[in-house]
Amino acid sequence: VLFRSAVKNIRNCLAKCHINVRDFIVSSYASGLASLTDDEKEIGVTCLDIGAGNTSIAIFSEGYPIYFDSIPVGGLHITKDIALGLSVSQPFAERLKVIYGSAVSTDSDDLDRIDLADENEAASISNKAITKAELTAIIKPRVEEILEMAKANLEKSGLYGAAGNKVVITGGSSQLQGIKEITSYIFNKHVRVAKPQELQGIPESAKGAAFSTAVGMLIHAAKNKEVADSKTIFNPMDIVNSNKKTSGKSNWVVEWFKKNF
Repeated sequence: VLFRSAVKNIRNCLAKCHINVRDFIVSSYASGLASLTDDEKEIGVTCLDIGAGNTSIAIFSEGYPIYFDSIPVGGLHITKDIALGLSVSQPFAERLKVIYGSAVSTDSDDLDRIDLADENEAASISNKAITKAELTAIIKPRVEEILEMAKANLEKSGLYGAAGNKVVITGGSSQLQGIKEITSYIFNKHVRVAKPQELQGIPESAKGAAFSTAVGMLIHAAKNKEVADSKTIFNPMDIVNSNKKTSGKSNWVVEWFKKNF
């Protein structure tokens, strides 16, 4: 019931922007389309998209997706752990995670100090600096939880063997330092951190791993659907082919967004 209500709300929202919904796809499948190579999908691979609120899972084998799942834990939970553990605001906790955060410890972590003095709430904090070791001690358990939950779900599915010997991680939290090493340790597999494919017309700010699902949706629409040639419908084929010059078409895309949003 909740799923149907969410789909209905999405349709209604897009309809107000003069966009017709042609299809719905699983987010982990879209992430796989954007970040996996053909060889990986053929041999067998697990794709983990570690987003903000959840982590989506997909297994590809012999070129096809064979399993989808998700767990309700992601990068936002890491940020909240930091905010609670250090008694700082959530935006500042996010900044600490992005700039200094790591999922693995190093010998120098006890010597590396992080200044909290520029935090607005620092006046109420007795300790104005922490070591990187203290920050890692907050981050690491949550990262381990996310990965162990994902592995447990894969093992329960009975398709763990079909997933091959490789894990590809993407999504915003895949950029966390040390996450490749800890994923390799927990899964005992080769790990690659992936960004989405390059698409012409996409700004630099939208080319990071956090946009893998969005890019995968464009690829899916371009390859599998016939999009009507209408100025009220966005045609992803205008930006997918990176081998062609699409400056004029890209300008049209910009104009379309200006008119409809």
